[in-house]
Amino acid sequence: MNLDSLVISGDAALLGVLRPALEKVSVDLQVCAESRSGNDLLAKRKFDGVIIDCDDL
Repeated sequence: MNLDSLVISGDAALLGVLRPALEKVSVDLQVCAESRSGNDLLAKRKFDGVIIDCDDL
């Protein structure tokens, strides 16, 4: 069973590193580029982990 995580970041380079690393350990990613859409998604469903890139928020 894969874990579900939310990544809030608009940084393509960061996502390019995170996605393959987390998928290798069976973590599925849902990506939101903006904090508002990430917050809306958090209010609607459960995630096993949340990663927030604070540089671009």
